[in-house]
Amino acid sequence: MYAVTEWEVDIISMSFGLTDETEPGCKDFLTAIETARSRKVLMLAAASNHGSHGVPAFPARHSSVFCIFAADGMGNRGPANPTARIHAHNFSTLGLAVESAWPRALGRELLKRKSGTSFAVPVAAGIVATILLYVRQKLSGEEARRLKEFDKMRDMLCELSSSRDGYNVISFGDVFRDSWYVGCIVRRILAGGR
Repeated sequence: MYAVTEWEVDIISMSFGLTDETEPGCKDFLTAIETARSRKVLMLAAASNHGSHGVPAFPARHSSVFCIFAADGMGNRGPANPTARIHAHNFSTLGLAVESAWPRALGRELLKRKSGTSFAVPVAAGIVATILLYVRQKLSGEEARRLKEFDKMRDMLCELSSSRDGYNVISFGDVFRDSWYVGCIVRRILAGGR
């Protein structure tokens, strides 16, 4: 709650997942999620790494949170991803073999390649942050604020995704070369169309 009410953040990245909402403290967590959504804070969480034996974890499966799956650099699904959900947005991005800082106390190397949905979440959060920054620089303040609505950002991520094996693979490399194109996408989304 502190990050939402005091720091007034735009994005919360959660590289973890719980088995269910009945675990201790989850009632407060649910309240915090609803507070964050009401204040237009975008939340992203790790789907889980249980493969076809599991379902997306909490809070990733919450309707106000973007559930993030892992993909390799070519957009292929991560082997530990839960099965893609039917009638849901299964956003995935780079989460396999991500070069990560690793404290010396945990191993001899400073950098390690790590894989999983927990590593895809900060990549996805970086994409969302880049979108918000770009829109703030190119469009009006009101348009930028409206893009922080969950449904609007979901539609924007859909525009920047390609469907592959039931997952919405987020890729936006070429889009930001043409500000007119991005402006058209954002204005169409804000007008209620996709």
